[in-house]
Amino acid sequence: MTSAEHLEQLYVFGVYMLGSREAAFEGTCEATARHPGDPAAWLAALVARLIPGEKTRRFDHFSELDDILRTNTTIPVDLGHPLVQGDARRLHVLLSELRRTCLITTLRSLAPERRAIFILLHVLGLSVEHCAAICDTTTNAVRVADGRGRRELDNYLGARCEHLDPGNACHCVARLGNALEQGLVAWPRHNEHDGVPFIPEVHRDASQLYARQPRVRLPVMR
Repeated sequence: MTSAEHLEQLYVFGVYMLGSREAAFEGTCEATARHPGDPAAWLAALVARLIPGEKTRRFDHFSELDDILRTNTTIPVDLGHPLVQGDARRLHVLLSELRRTCLITTLRSLAPERRAIFILLHVLGLSVEHCAAICDTTTNAVRVADGRGRRELDNYLGARCEHLDPGNACHCVARLGNALEQGLVAWPRHNEHDGVPFIPEVHRDASQLYARQPRVRLPVMR
């Protein structure tokens, strides 16, 4: 793996772990500065810093999302919306941004260890053995944490999200207006979605849903 690939891996982990591109970029810079000649050590360094730092903090983002998105009223968003500007491609960008933001916010409700392991396994696609080495733990501990994290996500999203069951009540198209109104989603400063048509695909479980999201791109580092 090249240094550039290690950098991207580090940044993607930070975005999903922290829920903030700015914080992820800061973590990427910090990890690379501490180990300037050892790209293979960057991810383990960031994991080692983030997990203990969040052990005493637990956020109920499940309830937060329900309060914002799963209300009895919806706010329509059409081509006339100020952020859409009559361009259907911009609407697709907003819908894709909502899906990713919702999934990352959902993930933030997991305990830090479970969240980190889920990201390493199902977003970055690392092996259980590699994940255990990065987290300085055993493969059995990784499998246990992964099973518990996936169960939490499946229980929450499986009863709500159209991407796991099209019969569920929460559809991105219907909830976009609420997300914009409440500030959960804004026009993205990145161009990762590229206006590709938003097509709600159904996945077998949460791990597959996360694994198949569009890749987060590392911004140019100066």
